Amino acid sequence: MEQNFTQKSFEAISEANNFAIRYRHSDIKVEHLLLALVGQMDGLIPSVLKKMGIDTTDVIRKIENKLENFPKIEGGNSEPRANGELNRVLVGARDIAKKMGDSYISTEHLFLASYDNNNFFEKITE
Repeated sequence: MEQNFTQKSFEAISEANNFAIRYRHSDIKVEHLLLALVGQMDGLIPSVLKKMGIDTTDVIRKIENKLENFPKIEGGNSEPRANGELNRVLVGARDIAKKMGDSYISTEHLFLASYDNNNFFEKITE
């Protein structure tokens, strides 16, 4: 993975992978990343959401419910891989960072790119 991720963003990507494994999914999806970002209780994203009046506990519950409904893989021990949408988010986060004049891709860049590429978060915050 590229070395231009902040520690928190790298942790979120790693945790997204862990969520895919935990939920027995073959792909790492944007929802896994969103769960990791919103679940970083000492991170920027939950703080911003709370300031916006959005209940992070409710958001986490809704994301977990969606993940529970994704198809699961049985058997095998293959490592999950980022799906196309998540790859677009990672590229989009890099583009956002560049536009903002930032050298590193942070959690805010990942979150903004997730929001731009996935209408799921928009639906759950309505």
